[in-house]
Amino acid sequence: MRKLIVFFNGGAPYSVEVGEHLNSLRLAYPDQTEIDLPIRSCVYPGKYIMEEHFYVSDRDVTDTDIINAIDVAP
Repeated sequence: MRKLIVFFNGGAPYSVEVGEHLNSLRLAYPDQTEIDLPIRSCVYPGKYIMEEHFYVSDRDVTDTDIINAIDVAP
């Protein structure tokens, strides 16, 4: 299992766990339109080692957005 941070439909980021075999996550907008979002990774220098986090997004997000969401995404 791996943890994904989800940025979707203008809402606050949240996290979900999915199988490592998946390469996309299917979500639905309020009007029931479904979209398959590709799973992406963000690699950045941590305190002692390089950190990697996975995310999906229906909008443009920066590495800073992802790093900030890691601590707050429930």
